[in-house]
Amino acid sequence: MQDLTERRNQEAREVRDLLAAKLKMHPIWLGGLDTQAARHIYLFIQALEGRKPFGRVRRQRAPNLTLD
Repeated sequence: MQDLTERRNQEAREVRDLLAAKLKMHPIWLGGLDTQAARHIYLFIQALEGRKPFGRVRRQRAPNLTLD
């Protein structure tokens, strides 16, 4: 059980560090942020930048416009 808690804490630190680097701020400022919220914010920023995000966030293609 402790191993699972340790893994979750490590994952939370990694997600928080990724988001802090993306926002150009120190990770300590994101200390109280929930791990899932941090992940969703990070994926949202990735999608806005036009990169292919990992996870469940998918970009929709714009419809092709034709001149008739």
